[in-house]
This record gives sequence, structure tokens and C-alpha cells, in this order.
Amino acid sequence: MTEPICHKDGIPIFSFAGFSNSGKTTLMCKIVSALKDKGYRVATVKHDGHDFSMDQQGKDTWKHREAGADVVAITSASKVAIIDYRAYEREKQLLQVLSYIENVDIILVEGFKNVPMPKIFVVREQQQLEQMDKIPMIEGVATDFLLEQQRLPVYDINNVQAMAEYIIKRCNLA
Repeated sequence: MTEPICHKDGIPIFSFAGFSNSGKTTLMCKIVSALKDKGYRVATVKHDGHDFSMDQQGKDTWKHREAGADVVAITSASKVAIIDYRAYEREKQLLQVLSYIENVDIILVEGFKNVPMPKIFVVREQQQLEQMDKIPMIEGVATDFLLEQQRLPVYDINNVQAMAEYIIKRCNLA
């Protein structure tokens, strides 16, 4: 088994994986809110299976990229954004993003299902369960249908508190 991906400063990482339209984003947002309500500082990372765009044509950061910049950063009084255009394999891409994150208690990741890190697998269709053996480090399943498999903890997708408590214990945040 491959070693789990880690943050350089030891910040715990926990992931939510699943197929498109399974409810990963909705669930992760609820988990973020639950952790924030408990006083934790939370960072999130999302994998986009498409080619997202943060630059708007004609804006200064877009012009920097058009001029050939490999990395473009923009700052304001309240925000920092870094767009790294260099090509990375998926795991190295995640490690690069993680290297920018600091001063948080936990990092929640959405997607990157094949990258080894502890994760809850979000399932909405029975046939998606057939893919579980191919995905590393699944520690629980979140679903909205009756699931008889007992190998892993199964959470009702709406039982956010139970999943948040599991993550707090799993990541030694308590």
C-alpha cells in the first residue's frame, strides 16, 4: 500500500471522494460548517475534473499568463490567489497546493479519489460500490440508501455530526 499523502507541517488531511453528482460538495460544505462551529480552522482543496478558469480575459492576471508566466499570484487586503499553470501529475499537483496552506487545524479535500489519504466515499447508486476496492484508504461510506455492507462504517449522508465527530477523532483534533 502506498503511504498516505501528508502535509509538510503535519496538518491532518481528510478527503471526500465519489463520482460526479454524488453530493460531495454539499456534504463537504456541511462538514466545514460543523467543524467551524466547533472552533476549528479549516482549509479546503477541490479537484475539478474539467479545466476551470479563474482568469478573466482582458484582466491583468490573464495578461500575465498570456505573456508567459508559469505562476500568477494576486493579492488584496483580504485575499491571496495563486494560479500555477505548470503541469503536474495528480498527486504532485495536490502536494503543490498543500504546500501553500498553513495555519489551519485540518485540510479537507474533495475529489482526488485515487490519491492515498483517509476518505469517506460518497455513494448515491448501488453500482458505485463496485468501484470501492479500486480507491485507496476509504474509511467510511456516506449514502442515502440502505447499505448492508459492514466492512466499513456507513453514515447516513445527512448525519453530518457523526461524520464530523469521526473526522475529529481520526485526525486527533479533540
